[in-house]
Amino acid sequence: MNKLSQWVLGLLALIGIGSAVGKAFIWGDSAVNYGSYVPWGLWVSLYIFLVAAAAGATWFGVYMGYKNNSVRWIKLSYASAAISLMGALAFIALDLGKPIKGISIFFSPSFSSPLAWASWGYGLFILTVAIIVFKGISSVRSPLVYLGLVLSILFMGAETLFFGDMIARPLWNNWGSALAFVTSALVAGGALIYGATALWAPDMLKQAGSSLRKLLLYAIVLHLVVEVGHLALETHLPEAMAQLTDWRFWVLFVGLGGLVAIYLLTKPATALLGALLSLVGILAYKVTFVTAAFTQPDLPGLPEAFQDSRLSLNYTPSIVEWLVAAGLLAAVILAISWLIPKVLTDQTEGSTKSNKAVNV
Repeated sequence: MNKLSQWVLGLLALIGIGSAVGKAFIWGDSAVNYGSYVPWGLWVSLYIFLVAAAAGATWFGVYMGYKNNSVRWIKLSYASAAISLMGALAFIALDLGKPIKGISIFFSPSFSSPLAWASWGYGLFILTVAIIVFKGISSVRSPLVYLGLVLSILFMGAETLFFGDMIARPLWNNWGSALAFVTSALVAGGALIYGATALWAPDMLKQAGSSLRKLLLYAIVLHLVVEVGHLALETHLPEAMAQLTDWRFWVLFVGLGGLVAIYLLTKPATALLGALLSLVGILAYKVTFVTAAFTQPDLPGLPEAFQDSRLSLNYTPSIVEWLVAAGLLAAVILAISWLIPKVLTDQTEGSTKSNKAVNV
């Protein structure tokens, strides 16, 4: 990543963070365009996108670490996952209206709620990664690696149950939606790891050969089959038809993030662009997944009975929503670009010192 890219990302991050502070402490919900009928929008979509990327990155990292017997893969994937997860928590905290109150789930949790399990999974996972990154591990079979893997399964499973248990949202309340949560995590996580490795650890990509690229290809094909098949089986639902007729679903998800990404990933020279497009595709899928569920009124005729800007089924993100989204995503990329080279350099230096000690 060159200096110009870093400056652009830094400027976006500052604008986004400033907008986030303004929304949280000055403007409140008047700065966003969701309302009573559409309570969730762009930020919730980004939240579940980054949670999926965090879980999938952990799974890919464990596989690549074991396959290559390399702690570097564990550090790269777990660090990327933790930063992605922190970005997800920033988005959902802003969406709550009063972000500071979000921490109350740690002091008075209801463990009958999947969201409580997910929240504890997030916190413990980030703590585990901090120990792995800053204290170090000597083997891919370290208990901390297994703990991180279990926690990633915990928070991804809890997140899936949280959405899948919503009976009032039939688009989410079915097995196909739950399966798509898992397959989308594989794509998002695989693409995140491929992108991070190609940009900041190309030597590891050479070490992996074509295995990481092929795994990502298989994951994209699997998710396309699962999600398109899921919606095809649910065409009796108006919400499913809303997602199927959304141009973003076909152009950004199936087209760019699916077919074009697959084509680019078949060639090593263009694989990085394919991985980045697959991330765009999963983000588009998450946006259509969230917004389509709110295209139908809870009661027939309700939108016509009451007229107000906050009582509408039409949703378009506000300028503040877009600025925060771009800014926080830029901050996530910058954080990964700073941390990954650092932890990999530390690992290399640690290995060099160990080898010298043995030789002495």
